[in-house]
Amino acid sequence: MRNDGVRIAVLAVAAVALVLAVAADAPSHGLCVGSAVWTRLTYHFFHAGLLHWGVNVAVMLSLAFRARLPWWQWVAAWGLAVGYPWPSHIPLVGLSVWIYAVLGIYSPTVARPVTFGLFQLAGIALGAVAVPAVAVICRLAGDGDAAVPLMAWEAHLWGYVTGLAVGMVVQPLPWHRTWAKKTSDNQTKDKETWN
Repeated sequence: MRNDGVRIAVLAVAAVALVLAVAADAPSHGLCVGSAVWTRLTYHFFHAGLLHWGVNVAVMLSLAFRARLPWWQWVAAWGLAVGYPWPSHIPLVGLSVWIYAVLGIYSPTVARPVTFGLFQLAGIALGAVAVPAVAVICRLAGDGDAAVPLMAWEAHLWGYVTGLAVGMVVQPLPWHRTWAKKTSDNQTKDKETWN
């Protein structure tokens, strides 16, 4: 198949991320203000735990087997994640910025790109609202020390929007394909009429 190399690479990324999720202290390797330059290149591979790793890898594998994007678009998406411009004081870890960039690049190729894009944005918005709400509920319930995971919705939004911008440039848009096919069919009919 055309994308066997991409699939093998994604499986390798998943394996490396699994080892690091189990063996490494993720926050010390996350992207944050004042972190080492190399963390920009590697923060994706570290996760806050196995659940975090599992969700990210499940989405990444489904994209590797469904999206059929060429390798250079996966690398471009990784470059967009590396370029995330607003690190905070809380370390950013995980594959999700990279995944959202891949989703953005893939978006123009789906049958209903607007619906697909709105679904992605709704997921980001839900995470931006739900995760802080859980923290407030835990504090109100008297469990102020509860370990509430954070979701870097700004980083996810960055990944998706920049990926979408790249996707709009490099992918043939569905309505363009339809228009091009109709135009081609009409030109063929015109030639048959004149011959």
